[in-house]
Order: sequence, then C-alpha cells, then structure tokens
Amino acid sequence: MKSAMSNTILGTPINRLHRAIGRRIRSINVLYPAKMLRIAIVASVLYFGVAVLAIGMAILLAIADAVRCVLLF
Repeated sequence: MKSAMSNTILGTPINRLHRAIGRRIRSINVLYPAKMLRIAIVASVLYFGVAVLAIGMAILLAIADAVRCVLLF
C-alpha cells in the first residue's frame, strides 16, 4: 500500500532523494566517520530544503486558489 506522501506533487522527488541518500550512506566504508557525518549534514540540509519547498508550494497553491475564487465570483 502506498503512503499518502507518494501521491503528492513532491512525493516522487522526496522518494528519489531518500533512496539516493540511503544508497550513498550504505556504500560508505565505516573507516571514514567524517565522510558519514558530512553526508548526514548534507542530507539534513536537503530534507530541510524540500520541506521549505513544500511549504512554499502549499502557500502558492492557496494564493492561486484564492485569486481564482475572487476572479470567478
């Protein structure tokens, strides 16, 4: 069963980002913890960016809907 997130506009990009980060983390040798930390920091920044993008898209869609309602009525 698919989650509700996979059916949204950002579902596919978030899933691809999550899989890419997971593959990258699994491919790292444990002998290099600094590299793992760097990838974790980059991943957290990417996830934060996606969250900001999702909030921005929700705001833009709400504004577009409000403008459409005002223009039609």
